[in-house]
Amino acid sequence: MDQIAKAIAEGRCALAVSGALLRDAKIVLALADRAALHPMTLTGPAVPPVESVSDQGLARAIGQKKGLLVVVDPQSADLPGITELAARLKSAPFKPEVVLVSRKLDFMLQAAFMGLKTHQVKERAQAFLAALPVPPAEAEAPVPDVPKPAAAKGGLEAPGALCVGRDDVLATLAGILAEGGPTVVSGPPGIGRRTVIEAALAATELARQPDVFLDRDTGFDTLIGRLAMLQEAAGQGGLKQALADHASPPALVAAAVAGQAAEGLAGHALVVHGLEEASGRDGAFFRTSRLAMLVEALLTTP
Repeated sequence: MDQIAKAIAEGRCALAVSGALLRDAKIVLALADRAALHPMTLTGPAVPPVESVSDQGLARAIGQKKGLLVVVDPQSADLPGITELAARLKSAPFKPEVVLVSRKLDFMLQAAFMGLKTHQVKERAQAFLAALPVPPAEAEAPVPDVPKPAAAKGGLEAPGALCVGRDDVLATLAGILAEGGPTVVSGPPGIGRRTVIEAALAATELARQPDVFLDRDTGFDTLIGRLAMLQEAAGQGGLKQALADHASPPALVAAAVAGQAAEGLAGHALVVHGLEEASGRDGAFFRTSRLAMLVEALLTTP
């Protein structure tokens, strides 16, 4: 850890994590505290506090000599992201040392970094990230020049999706959204719920936060972690503290609901997809009631 701490302090460290880790609220919050490192996800949606694999995210490691790239808990599902990461490293002006944080490594993942100096740190991801130093507030490392693909010549941009014949619905929904508070848009699959939501939000002045998608692998921890990040940014840190204190699910739900009253959240919108499954309307989709408890509390509290 001393080598990594020194690289962070000197602005020479970049960070990439397995997409599977983002299901853990404590890990999401640990990454949010280290957002200055531009943490990258190896798979899955790139929503704050993580971003996609990019030269900006790698800049501290590949834009100068003696760079260090820390890859946390890489898994077989992350192989496409690992492959892209390795390709960028091998074509970079400076080749960083790669630290692989994992109790057990897949051979194919190790092979992707062939030709680069690597070593393994056998620690659990959550403990490692919790102990990782928070980077100092300092200037960004220079981003190396990377050839960009040539822009297509001529042609027109494809038009966005149109919402035709629903002016009354759009006007009503836009008005409700502008007033604030929880809103549910429901209907059978394929009827155009997402199209209506997109068009209604576009008609407001709300600042949209990255969407949350609930499914088999993304549930309570992801949603509660995202709410904690948003509430802390709005000046309400109660939910984040409750997570740090390992509070019970009912206590976390209560803190989440209380934090939604933060004045700093006014004018913002968070779209959560998949509420029908999360609330149990589609059978016993989730084996735990934590998510149903959270969703019900959020939707029934003014």
